[in-house]
Formats: sequence, structure tokens, C-alpha cells
Amino acid sequence: MKDGIELQSPYKRGAEDGVVFGIYLSIMVFAMIFAMRVPLLNLLFVVQFVMAPVLIYVMQRRYYVSERGFTTKSALWMQGLVMCGCGSLIAFGLSFVYMRWINPGYLDNTFVSSIQMMKQSGIADCIEFADEMEKVTGGHYPMSAIEFNMSMIWFVTLVGSITSLLLSFLVSWIPIKQKK
Repeated sequence: MKDGIELQSPYKRGAEDGVVFGIYLSIMVFAMIFAMRVPLLNLLFVVQFVMAPVLIYVMQRRYYVSERGFTTKSALWMQGLVMCGCGSLIAFGLSFVYMRWINPGYLDNTFVSSIQMMKQSGIADCIEFADEMEKVTGGHYPMSAIEFNMSMIWFVTLVGSITSLLLSFLVSWIPIKQKK
């Protein structure tokens, strides 16, 4: 308790916000997955990708304002890190279920389609790269669904951590408007 304000743990706040972020990431991931069937979903994916740092900022700012500015930069950073970690567990947990049991050939089919697209591009470097990828991998995606999704969990958590660190400075730099 500080000046009559009950301070909330950044871990608890991050986990709670992580549920919202997980839903956001899940929509983004499935927009990417189904974009081959519904091309308009590419636009949704791009918009969500660009807006993800804005959502992180909004969540951190709400935390900072709710504690009337007593939140430290390190607590804001931790809240963002936990939020991104929990959110990525939700999103890529669902993605794993899809890639493992609902559409087990998704990664391999996407990989093969990418190689075919590069070969049909007519660009010499793309054709050469596609040939090399085919030789190295035998024409099949080299990672399993669990390996891919675990890599994405770590990647999103790392990028979210760095983003949260940078945004924590911005969040604490902007003064809180006093209510009259």
C-alpha cells in the first residue's frame, strides 16, 4: 500500500491482461492461417500486427494510471512481459491444436506452396533459393507443429518483452491528468 493505494502485482496484472492479449493474438494467428483461403484476412493480420504495440501501450498505461503513477518502469516492463508470455501461450496453444490435430499437414502444405510460388516467380534468386530449400529439406517442412509453436511462443515473448521495456519509458513519461 502506498499513499492509500493498493498496489497490484505486475505478475497478476500481466496474467489478467494476457488473457485479452491472447485472444487478440489468436485472432491474428488464425487470420494468418486462413489467409490463403480468404485473402482479405491478410489485411486483418497486417492491421493487428501494426496495432499490437498500441494494445501493449494501452494495457501498460491503464496499469500505470490505476496506481496513480506509483508503478515503476521495471513493474511496467514485467507486466508487459507476463502479458505477452501468457497471451502467446493462449494463441499458440490454440495454433498447436489446429496444426497437430485439425490440419496436421498445414505447415508442410504451406512450405511446399511457398517453394512453388518462388519457382513460379520468374526471379532468378527466388528460383535458386527455392531449389536450395528443396534440396536441404527434401521438400518437407523441417519442424513439427510443437517445435514451430514453441518457437513462436518464445519469439512473441521476447519481442513483447523488448516492446514493453521501451513502452514503459513512454508510459511513465506522460503525466497523469488530475481529476478535478
